[in-house]
Amino acid sequence: MLNGLVDADVPPRLPHSIFSCKTLEVLKLSWFRVEGFCVSSVQFGFPSLKTLHLKRINFDNYRDMLLLLAGCPILEDFKAFNLFVYNDVWEESFCQVIQRLNLSKLIRAYITDSCYFPLEALFHLEFLKIQLMEMYTPYDFATYHNLTHLVINNIWDSVLQALHHCPKLQNLELYQKTHSWWDEHIEGQEQESWVDPKFPPQCLQLSLRTCTIRDFTFSDLQHNIMLARYILNNAKVLQTMTIWSDKDQPQIERELSSCPRASATCQLSVY
Repeated sequence: MLNGLVDADVPPRLPHSIFSCKTLEVLKLSWFRVEGFCVSSVQFGFPSLKTLHLKRINFDNYRDMLLLLAGCPILEDFKAFNLFVYNDVWEESFCQVIQRLNLSKLIRAYITDSCYFPLEALFHLEFLKIQLMEMYTPYDFATYHNLTHLVINNIWDSVLQALHHCPKLQNLELYQKTHSWWDEHIEGQEQESWVDPKFPPQCLQLSLRTCTIRDFTFSDLQHNIMLARYILNNAKVLQTMTIWSDKDQPQIERELSSCPRASATCQLSVY
């Protein structure tokens, strides 16, 4: 594990020598900037790397970020916390880099803490925890055919948009508190009026078995109730819905207990 603690404001440059560690299996980097490395060099790459954790890492551009991943062909576990890109303009050539990525072993990813990441590069995942931001759009998502467990922050209508890209999802966890500046932005904020989508996500009808919703009263209680009702109304094989709230538990349980359920065996628990 490498920590760059030379300057509190400017992260040190990551040594180029790290990019030629052929036997490295676990790499955890914190507070560095990654720039100017030559990925075309035969010296570059982590052929043995299975775990990569990046925390407070600054990249020159998205290309460098993607090419760093491209050098990890057997990567299984990826965590990205608070990544920053100096030149955040998305270029068409970056899509070609994504198409050439071969991350077939990558099955677990955590992308949180104000981190925008090109999600279409991670389409083999089985587990994903992500903190969505306003800049994400439905077009940012790939179709995750292997994804069975999704942990995602409950932000506006992005949750249902994301579910349309997870046809085999079995376990869904929603949260709102991110323990960052984003909490101040959404706390107590009313969301747009709920409108039932015309077509429910495939996973609701075929595969979703557990749903956990945390921080239920953190922002818009009524919107969250409508979201929970929609899931109960459409999740045909749902076994459990668990809701965690620091207040209004009787109201939540009363409103949801009376709504129709697509799954006759679904158990509702409110804590």
